[in-house]
Amino acid sequence: DAQLKQEFADAAIFAMPSNGEGFGLVYLQAMANGLPCICGDGDAAKEVVVDQETGLVVPYAHPEQLADALQRLIESPDLREQMGQAGKARYEAQFTEAAFEERFIGFLGTV
Repeated sequence: DAQLKQEFADAAIFAMPSNGEGFGLVYLQAMANGLPCICGDGDAAKEVVVDQETGLVVPYAHPEQLADALQRLIESPDLREQMGQAGKARYEAQFTEAAFEERFIGFLGTV
């Protein structure tokens, strides 16, 4: 855990444009650490990463668009910071245990 936390601290961007990833907990880990994410559109990652808000969603199997997305974030520290903070806020608002508990209790109140 300590090594993973250090890896996230040393990173500026998290990119994993895979095809077939499940929900994408690694994106949540990156977002919790304030990193903008780049993911592919061929799996459930786009349910976690909000395109143009918390990161960039690129078409799977289009390496030129992946390169463009990486270049865009590498060349724009302000955009990286903005997306990283938006991702962290999204993680805290929707994906923490406390956020889940609040939604679950609210759901139980409507049943």
